[in-house]
Amino acid sequence: MSVLGMAARQLAEVLEQENAALVRLDLAAATALLGIKRDALSLFQSAAATQPVLTGPDETMRILAVRLHDASQANKRLLEKAMVAQQYIMALLAQAARQTAVSKRYGSRGHYAGGVAERAFALNARA
Repeated sequence: MSVLGMAARQLAEVLEQENAALVRLDLAAATALLGIKRDALSLFQSAAATQPVLTGPDETMRILAVRLHDASQANKRLLEKAMVAQQYIMALLAQAARQTAVSKRYGSRGHYAGGVAERAFALNARA
């Protein structure tokens, strides 16, 4: 297999690993692959820039190109979905923080009025 083919296969494998992590909503595992993904992409770009253009049909490269295309399209879709989920979680956290802010006014008993901050609050990091 050519250098370009090996680089494409490596990039597809990394994208497929990241996609599997994103499907599980395992953002820590997906983030851990970032350096490997960057390296694989850099290797692929270098190989593509130096690889001579193929003149005839190469079934192995065609299959690999389809695999890489499918993995990259799924990766794009899953990353966008993860970003929307992150934005939603951040909005929930911001709303909760606003609701738990201590009032700057004193109540009739000498404490801050509207002691909302004393209410119980729980957060699941895997939400």
